[in-house]
Amino acid sequence: MANINVLMCGGRRTGKTSIISAMNRSMLEKFANASIALQVEQSAYLQKYTNNQQALFGTDHMDDDYYFADDQPTSEMDTFRSKVTFSDKRSALGLTFTDIPGEWFVDAAFEDKVIQLIRDNQILIIAVDTPHLIEENGKYHEVFNRPEKITSLIKKALGGGDDKARMVLFVPVKIEKYASNKIIGFHMNDIFDKVKAGYSDLITYLTKSYTGQCTVAVAPCITMGGMEFVNFVPIKDKNGNKLPDLSINGRTGLLEFNHRSRYAYLDDPVTEIHFYAPKNCEQPLLYVLLFLIALDLKRNKNMGPL
Repeated sequence: MANINVLMCGGRRTGKTSIISAMNRSMLEKFANASIALQVEQSAYLQKYTNNQQALFGTDHMDDDYYFADDQPTSEMDTFRSKVTFSDKRSALGLTFTDIPGEWFVDAAFEDKVIQLIRDNQILIIAVDTPHLIEENGKYHEVFNRPEKITSLIKKALGGGDDKARMVLFVPVKIEKYASNKIIGFHMNDIFDKVKAGYSDLITYLTKSYTGQCTVAVAPCITMGGMEFVNFVPIKDKNGNKLPDLSINGRTGLLEFNHRSRYAYLDDPVTEIHFYAPKNCEQPLLYVLLFLIALDLKRNKNMGPL
């Protein structure tokens, strides 16, 4: 069985684990009793994570109008081993998803480890927090999604004559507001344009300067469905005074955004109850599979294990 390593990249709290959880859930729903199946070893952990997401829409929150996104840092690296199986029973593909804390991308102490992880993983999935990418004309994109730091580490990792065929998949999450056609003059294609602009340096490097062949794609996901971004709410100090929106982190020397992201609950028009409805979350995995099929066909035009 072929084994492929996938590294989840992104700033702190951009939604890396949410992508894996929603992708697993979508595959179970969309491809039940079909010719393709995704089996994740740590499915109990992901199921717990999914249950926590669903609980945000449960009875304890029926009277809530708003939800504030969790802004607590993570410190541990998680590895999710999975297997993609096909109906002919002969074909199987091993996928290992490595989910590292967003803090590692800005902490010099982890730079060498992150660089090695990038080298060791043939596929990179970059989680993009869409509100930070789009709102306020992208003013807070750099301080939250950290495109400059991620680009720098990828260049360091792949700039030494690496000639592997790779895939970098950008996955904008929390796109509910922008996919609902509620913003006059804004369309889904604009998300693609924002990603291309927000990660222009990285995309240019991967498509023009990287010594190997790199496939670059964008696969937006609706990871919640029943919430829409509303606004950024400033954080207050112990005296109740609003902190400036941007300030220098004394430990890292990097700009930090002092805010909380507020989301509005959406209700089902019939039951008037909050709903949890991820959409399109199987797409990242399907992009990965298509990439691997293309690689295999390129190696051997006469046959492929998939």
